[in-house]
This record gives sequence, C-alpha cells and structure tokens, in this order.
Amino acid sequence: MSGFSIPGIGSGIDWSAYIASIRSSAEKSLTNTLGKQQYKNSVQQSTFGQIQGLVDTLRNSMLGFQDARDFKTKSVSSSDSNVVTGTANLSALDTATTLSVERLATNEVFQASFTGVSSVVTTADGVFNITVRGQLKSVAVPAGTTLQGLAGLINSSAIGVQAQVFDSQSGGTNPARISITDNLTGQADTDNTTWHPNLDFATASTLTDLSNGAFSVLTQGQDSQIMISGNSIYRDSNIVDDVVPGININLVSADPGVDKTITVTSSLGNASTKIKDFITKYNTVIASLRKVVKFNPNEQTQSNQTAGDPTLRGVLNTLQNKVTGTQATLPEGSLITALADLGITVSKDVQGDTAGLLSFDGTGEAKFNEMLTAHFDDVINFFQGVTRTSGTSTITYTGFGKNMTDVIGGFLTGADGSQGALSSKMASLQAEGNRIDKRIQEKLDRIDKQEQFLKDKFSRLEVTLSQLNAKQSSTSAALNSIALNNQAIARG
Repeated sequence: MSGFSIPGIGSGIDWSAYIASIRSSAEKSLTNTLGKQQYKNSVQQSTFGQIQGLVDTLRNSMLGFQDARDFKTKSVSSSDSNVVTGTANLSALDTATTLSVERLATNEVFQASFTGVSSVVTTADGVFNITVRGQLKSVAVPAGTTLQGLAGLINSSAIGVQAQVFDSQSGGTNPARISITDNLTGQADTDNTTWHPNLDFATASTLTDLSNGAFSVLTQGQDSQIMISGNSIYRDSNIVDDVVPGININLVSADPGVDKTITVTSSLGNASTKIKDFITKYNTVIASLRKVVKFNPNEQTQSNQTAGDPTLRGVLNTLQNKVTGTQATLPEGSLITALADLGITVSKDVQGDTAGLLSFDGTGEAKFNEMLTAHFDDVINFFQGVTRTSGTSTITYTGFGKNMTDVIGGFLTGADGSQGALSSKMASLQAEGNRIDKRIQEKLDRIDKQEQFLKDKFSRLEVTLSQLNAKQSSTSAALNSIALNNQAIARG
C-alpha cells in the first residue's frame, strides 16, 4: 500500500484508510491463527534439533565403552631416554628391566669417488651390477648417463638400496662422491662376531668410467646388541620387540657397559576420564530433556512449546531406565551388572532439577578404581560384553557400551537412513513447518489480491463520482444562465 492514496474528491471518504484497516484486520487474524502455529513449529524444531545434537554427542561418548580394555594403560619410563625408551601393551608385567645398549643396528654404506656429479659414467650403453643381501641386481645405464643420473636410475629401480651423489669439495681429480646405502639395518647373516658385507660389487658392471673396484665400505652393516643379565642379544633392528614379553624396547643410542632401566607401570586414569565424560554428557541430556518437557500447571496455555511432548518424554524415560537399570544381556552370575556396582549413583531427588542425574564423586571414583584393579576382566565384560563357549555352542553377550549405543542410535538417523524417534519427529516438524509457511503465503497472496481489488473498485467509484459532480456543476451553471436571461427579458 506504500504510496497509494484515494483522497475521496468525489465522495469525501478516505478510502486509503478504509482499505488499510481491512488489510490490518486480515493480517491480525492470520497472526493469531497460522502465525501462532508457525511460531510453535519453529520453537519445536529448534528444541528437537538441540536435543538431537546432545543425544548424538552422548552416543559418541558411548563408543569408547565398546572397546573398554583401554581403560587400563601401560606406560614405560626410562632412566636415560637418550639411550633407550619403550612402549608396552596390556600383557606386559609391571616390572623394571635392566639392560645396556652395546651398539645400534646400522645401514651398510659403500662409497666411490668420481670426477664430477655431472660427469658421464659410460660412453656406451652399460649395466650397473650389485649384489644386495645375496641377490644380484642389475640396472641398465644408457650411454651418456652422468653420475647424478646413475643415482636416479638406481633409486627408481627399487633394488633395495638408495644412492646419493654430492660434491665433497675436497679438490683433486675426483671430488664427487656416490654413496650406496642398504635400505635395511643389521647383518644379512647370523654371524654377529665377524662382519660379512650385505652389498657386493664383485659381479662386473659394464660402465666405462666407474669400475667395480671403485666402491669401498664406508659403514659396516651390523646388528644391534643389548646386554640383559650378562646375555648378549642381537637384532637386525633398533626396535627389540621379542625379548621382554609385551614390551617394545627402542634403542636410541649406544652406551656400552652402562646399565639403563626401563620400568613398566599401569594406569587407570583413562577409565575415570571416560566415565566422567559420559556422566557429564548424560546429565546434560537428561537435564535438557526435563526442561523442555516441563509442564506448568498454573498456565492454561503453556508457554513451553514442547511441554509434555510424548516423543521427548519417551526418550527421557528410556534413557533413564536403560542407563540406571540392570544390564539383562550379561551372563548369569556376572559380578557387575549395573553402573551402581561401579560406584556411579543416581540422584534421589525425584522432582527437582537434579532428578535422574548421575553422580561420580570421590567415594564413587575410589570404588570404581578398586573394582577395576581387583576385577578388571569383570569391569571390561560389563562395558564391552563377553563371548562364552560351551561345547560346540558360542554365545556372545552384549555389554553396557553396545546396549546403550543401540538404544541411543534408535533415537537418531541410522547409517542405513532409517529414522529414529527424534529424527522422525524432526522430519515431521519440518514437513509441517513447510505446510504452514505455504498456507501463510497463500493467505498473504489472497490479502494482496483483495487489497488490489478494493483499490481498483474505489478508484473507479471516485472517477465516476467526480464525473457526476462535474456534470452537476455544468448543469447548475446552465440553469443559472437561463434564469439570468429570463430576468433580463422580463425587465426589458
């Protein structure tokens, strides 16, 4: 209606104000009906979206309970981490191991001198031969190949060695160097007292300017050696993972004859951290659900747009029952069948803000750690389930982690696209919101058309009245003129 005006010249009526009042009344009626529905739908979508996000976060925290063995971790400390370090798995005993690192495993390196890195190694097509750990390897070398080009050919041939070329800046006629390094550490044979080359250049190469005799050993390939309780142990790597059960010993540097100690210790801290994270997320979900379904008996029309919503109440009740109840899927006679057995308690407040929330205080954490220490396997079985075999029958019992992941997954959209309780209601709300928006737009379009109809109608009326007024004025003027003429004749 902006800029529109019917001044009422012919009728004397302000039609613009009249049309504006009709539109205002129609819009107010729309606001009180579909507008309120739109607002309620929007609030409900926002609420369900928030709850979906919180429940999904809770599901992610539950995934960690399906592989609960990482509740207990093993760490390895070293008396000298510059010489030796280590890692351990759960099978390792909590103990200290004393050892000395006599030597490290090395990569064997041979080197040859040459006139220059860009000098040609052969004027005719030739072959570079090298025996790598008992296997003859040959690399075709085209005529005109430089020393740098030869290194590239060796490296691209994947024959178990790496070549490097550089200028030693040593002067003389052969300042360039080519180094050939065995990709593997240690010795190829089992003789750890006498060096036997891993690389051999005895088989003649046919390069014009790089003879077999040009290569000499720069670094001997040798096994690592450690001493444990007077015993020499040799390995072809600097990671020794098959000597002390459950421990990977990482050799960093040699320090012959000097004892070092690596110590394995267990930690249960990861378990408490996971439990606390789960409880925090669970309590957030429960508190949020209680808030959004809360019904105010003093309000005839609830200001809370999701008060008493059956879907949200169903999620709330299911979560509380499943989390705080006994896990019936565990084997008969299980030592631990509920979170309460692990020191996790439920608020006794029935109606207040803390109703249904979990607690894991100092006393509870102490009980949890005690159970984890004394009954580790029972705790793990509770969280991740257990498989039992009797004769030819095998039964898999699901634990708390899998049960709760499935329950929570039932509220959300599944990997196969299936709709859970929350996702289904969310989709329904979105569809309803779209329908309401469409109806509102249709109503607004109708109001616009009605407004335009009235504008056109009253505009035509004013034109007609203006024309009639003009004719009336003309007729009055003519009548006045006749009257004046008659008066003049009469006086004449």
